[in-house]
Amino acid sequence: MSNPANSSHPNALTLALTACLGLSLTLSGCSTPAPAPVEKKPPVVVPEEPKVVVTPIKPMPIMTAIDPEEERQKALAAQDWQTYLQFSDDLWQDAPEARKIQLETEIWQTLLPLDDTTLALLENSRDMRVDAWAHLVRVFRQQGLAFKQGLQNLNEFEQDAIYQAHLLPQLLAQLPSEKRISQIAVFLPLNSKFKPVAEQVQRGILKAFYQNSNLQNQLQIRFYDSSDESQVSSLYFQAKQDGADVVIGPLRKSAIEQLQGFDDPYIIALNEIGKATPFPQFSLKSSDKIGQMTDGFVQQQYQNIGIINSDSPEQSLQASLLINAWSNPPFHTQTQVTYSNEKPRLREAFDQLLNAEQSTERKNVLSRSIGEKLDFYPRVRQDLDAVVVFDSAQRLAVINPQKALYLLDIPIYGATSMSRQDLATLQNNRDLKQTIVLTQPLVLNPQTLNSAFEAFGWDALMLATNLGALQQGGCLSNTKTGQLSLIDNKVVQALVWAKFDDQGQLQAYQLPQATEKFATSSETESNMSDAEQDLQLLLRQEMLQNSQQQSITP
Repeated sequence: MSNPANSSHPNALTLALTACLGLSLTLSGCSTPAPAPVEKKPPVVVPEEPKVVVTPIKPMPIMTAIDPEEERQKALAAQDWQTYLQFSDDLWQDAPEARKIQLETEIWQTLLPLDDTTLALLENSRDMRVDAWAHLVRVFRQQGLAFKQGLQNLNEFEQDAIYQAHLLPQLLAQLPSEKRISQIAVFLPLNSKFKPVAEQVQRGILKAFYQNSNLQNQLQIRFYDSSDESQVSSLYFQAKQDGADVVIGPLRKSAIEQLQGFDDPYIIALNEIGKATPFPQFSLKSSDKIGQMTDGFVQQQYQNIGIINSDSPEQSLQASLLINAWSNPPFHTQTQVTYSNEKPRLREAFDQLLNAEQSTERKNVLSRSIGEKLDFYPRVRQDLDAVVVFDSAQRLAVINPQKALYLLDIPIYGATSMSRQDLATLQNNRDLKQTIVLTQPLVLNPQTLNSAFEAFGWDALMLATNLGALQQGGCLSNTKTGQLSLIDNKVVQALVWAKFDDQGQLQAYQLPQATEKFATSSETESNMSDAEQDLQLLLRQEMLQNSQQQSITP
C-alpha cells in the first residue's frame, strides 16, 4: 500500500521544474536593451586653503651715536692712519677755530715720524683727504728747488686740504728767510807773488758788478789785502765790523785753513783745501771734465775712441784719466798717441793714430817690387767712433784739415783751456769747423772777459749774491766757468758742449742720442748665444790689449 506523502512529492517537484523551464524559455525568447552610458563628471577639485607663514617680528636695532673722537683715538692706537685722518677731517669740519688749529697741529706731529713706505701707501689712497696730508709731509722732507716746486703743487692741487687754513701758513712763516746781501768783502793777496792772479780775479768781480745795474743799486763791495796770512782771522773780524754780509776769499789754501774754525756759511773760499769746512769752497777747477766727456760718449754708445795728447803733465794726466774712465765698463777700447810738447808734431801723431804710415809703407814695398811709381791714396783705419785731442785750441786746429785729407767722417772732440790765446783762437776759426769742444760758458759769451781768472772772479760774485738759493738746492746757469751748484759745501761746475759751424763760429751744442747703427749692434749682441758672446768678449779684450800697446811718442 503506498504512502500518500511519498506520492505527492514528485508532483510538486515536477511542477517546480516545469515552472523553471518555462521561465527559462521565456527569458531566452526576449532580450533586455543595454543601459545608456552614464556620463562621468570631472572630479571636483577643492582648493587648498592658503598656508599662512608667520614671521616673527624682530625689534628695531637701537641706534647708538658714533663718537668721532673715540674712533679717531682707536685708529691712532691701531696705527690705522687712513681711518685716523678720515675721522680727524670729520671732527675738523664742525670744530671751532681754536680746535681746528689744534687738530691740524696734532695730525702734523703724528704723521711726521712715519717712514717712507707708510707715507707712500697714504699717498696712493683714493681718499683725497688722506693723500693731501701725505703730500704735505713729503714736500717738507725735500730741499731746495724740489721743496719750492712742492709748495707750488700744494697751492695748486691741494687747495681743499684742511691744513691750508692754519698749519701751512704757520709752517711757511717758520722757514728761515734768505739773507739780504748788501755788502760783500773780498779777501785777495794783492801785494804778494800771487798779485797777477789776484788782480785778474778782482777785475772779474768788478766787471760783473758794473755790468749789472741791480747790483750797483743794492750792493757795496770792499776789497781787503790778504797777503799776510797771519792776519786773515783779524781781517775777517774787521770785515764783519765794517758790515760785510758775505766774504769772498781768501785765495790761498793756507789762508783758507785760518778760517776753517769759523762757523759762517757766508764765506766763499776761492780754493779747495781737501777737507770739509762750514762754508762753501769754490775752485776754478771744480768741474769733472773727464766724467762729463765719458758720459757723453756713453750716451752716443761709442765703443772705440782715439786719444791724442802732448806729453805735458796736465795733458798727460787728462788723457790717463779718460783712459781709466773709458776702460770701465768693459767692451770700451781706445788707442792713445802721445807727442812731444816741445816739438809738437800733431799731424804725425794723427797719422800714427790712423795707421796711415803702415798704408804708406805697404805702398812703398809694392812699388819697389814692381819697379814702378804708383799713384797712391792712404788707406786709414775706419773703426774709430771719435778722436779726442787734449791740447790748446790753436793746436787742435791742425787736426781738422788732416781729417779732411783722408775723407774721414768721425767727430773730433777737444777739451779746451781758457788762456787769452785760446779765447782768441776760438773765434771765427774755419780750421775748427765741426769740431766739438767741452768747455766753459765763457767761450760762448766772453763779455769783455780776457782770462779764466776773470771768469772765476765773475762767478764768485754771482755765487755771493745768490748763496741763499744755492744753499736750498738752486743752480746758477748765467755764469762763466760752468753751471754752478752747491753740494756738501763744494761748488760744482758743469761744463757745456759747443760746436764750430762751417764758418768757424762756435755755437752751443747738444750731444745726439744713440744712433741706429749702435742700437742695431746692441740688439744683435743681445741675440747671440752664450758661446758667441764669450768669443766676442775675448776678441774685444784682445783689441783692448793691442790698443794699449800702441801708445807711441813720435
